[in-house]
Amino acid sequence: MIPGETLDERDRGVAAVGDGSSPHRAAANRLARAFDAHLDREDLADCSRVVVHETESARYEYVDGVHYVTGVDDGVRERIERFVDARDLEVVMDGHVGFAFKHSRPDGAADAHVAGAVVELAFEVAFTDLDDVVEVVDGATEISWTELDARAA
Repeated sequence: MIPGETLDERDRGVAAVGDGSSPHRAAANRLARAFDAHLDREDLADCSRVVVHETESARYEYVDGVHYVTGVDDGVRERIERFVDARDLEVVMDGHVGFAFKHSRPDGAADAHVAGAVVELAFEVAFTDLDDVVEVVDGATEISWTELDARAA
């Protein structure tokens, strides 16, 4: 997904992201379902989070409507900060190790759009490049985005 692109815009002329058969749309829907399942969870445990993407040095997580990016270099961080500013997202934390931001209210579909832009800006990957997104519910429970329900992405 192109940073700032809406889910209804065309993806570089290949297929409409709004088209149900588009790989980007399928992955965006799957990610939105993962976020919605996380947001709908009653009494989120202190460690409950959705790990969207991680490398050896950096991580992108979603926690109760807040996007956390940690361990990225200064250039990547600046791109994410510009994206957050341009979209008028609320900065929750701006620390040495990480950067956190959110919409005024959590929304799985809108947050999936933000995630698509962030993974491209921070990790140079698209929705379709995400191998797995995992919700860490507690110390003993992890749920993959492929396990959420029986529906196809």
